[in-house]
Amino acid sequence: MPEGVDQEAFSDEVCALPGVLDLHDLHIWTLNGEQHIASLHIVYDCADATSPEALATLKESVRQVARRYQLDHLTIELDPRGCSCGMEQC
Repeated sequence: MPEGVDQEAFSDEVCALPGVLDLHDLHIWTLNGEQHIASLHIVYDCADATSPEALATLKESVRQVARRYQLDHLTIELDPRGCSCGMEQC
């Protein structure tokens, strides 16, 4: 975990975003103490995000939160509600 990054606060803030139902499989690490990276799965409601544009907006909202936590590079997996990725317990 990079020094100064509050994983729980980041997770809580992402989960509070409109359209986000849940977050799991969150991993945060640093390459060199300055470049921080995160990967995460976002569960979203297919009824709310029905277009590629809506999904892109959702991902951009997550990126905006990540920037406040000095997370420079994100991999965001979008999981529609009801479609298990098999990694919910990570």
